[in-house]
Amino acid sequence: MKSNCYKCKERPPLDKSAEIKVGHTKFYIKKSGLCTDCLTKEFDAGFGRLAGKEFVTKKDGAIEINWKMINGLEEEDQNFAYDVLIAMDILSLSIKDSWQIVAYGGIMLNPRHFLSILYFKKKQYAIDFAIAMLGNTLYSWEIQHITNVLTRPEIMGQK
Repeated sequence: MKSNCYKCKERPPLDKSAEIKVGHTKFYIKKSGLCTDCLTKEFDAGFGRLAGKEFVTKKDGAIEINWKMINGLEEEDQNFAYDVLIAMDILSLSIKDSWQIVAYGGIMLNPRHFLSILYFKKKQYAIDFAIAMLGNTLYSWEIQHITNVLTRPEIMGQK
C-alpha cells in the first residue's frame, strides 16, 4: 500500500525528480514524502524568506554551496537550506556510503539538522565544507568515507 503526502495526506508523494529554480539556476531534486504541490509550496515559502540569498549555485555545470552563508542564516532558514541540500542528494541523514569530517578524538564536525548529524553524499562536498568552515581552525581533522555500517538488527540477529 502506497502512502500519501505527509503534509496534505491527499496526493501520492513525489516519485521522480522534480525541477526547482534557485535564483536563475534550475536544480533537480527528489524529496520523498511530499507531493509536487506541497513540495512547491514548502520551497517557495523557504526561498521567499531567503529573498535572493543563493546558498546553492551552479558554475560550469558543478554545484557549489555557500557553506558560510548557510552557517550565518537564522535557524529556520538554515534548516530549510539543509532540507534543500538533502532533497538534492548533497547531504544525507544516512551514514552508509557517505563522508564525514571528524576531529581527532572522535568529535564529529559535519553540519547538524535539528538534532541529526548530516553526512556528505560525495567526497567533494565534504572537502568544500571542510575548506570553507574548518580551513582556518587550529585543531586537526580528517575526512572519512563510511562504507560498512552494521545495524542493530544485523548485530542482534547474529549469534
